[in-house]
Amino acid sequence: MKVDYFRIQAFWLKILERSGPCHSREQAFEHFMTTWLQAAIEAGAESDYQSFVRSRRLIPEHGWFNLQGNPCWWDSSAAPVTRIYLHDNGGLVVQLLKTEGREILFASAGAGARSAVLQPFG
Repeated sequence: MKVDYFRIQAFWLKILERSGPCHSREQAFEHFMTTWLQAAIEAGAESDYQSFVRSRRLIPEHGWFNLQGNPCWWDSSAAPVTRIYLHDNGGLVVQLLKTEGREILFASAGAGARSAVLQPFG
């Protein structure tokens, strides 16, 4: 299953920029997965990768951390690592973790209760 992660990510960030806010962590996760799958299809990902994306869940076994806290996050296996933060209020932050620093690639404030300024964890 060969995948051009950064090509998919480029398509995905463009899709996210056109998206509206989410109202909960679960909705933000579904939005993340739906738009990532859309980007993978647009980038020409093979059907086995598309099936893999469809199988992902918001659980520790699929790489999610801090599910009992706020925000939770997932790290890509690509280098440099991209970290996805999901906030309880539906906020979504995409952060690039490089050896020379961190860079926010995308941030969307949640539309759910107690919306606040989004901050990466830690």
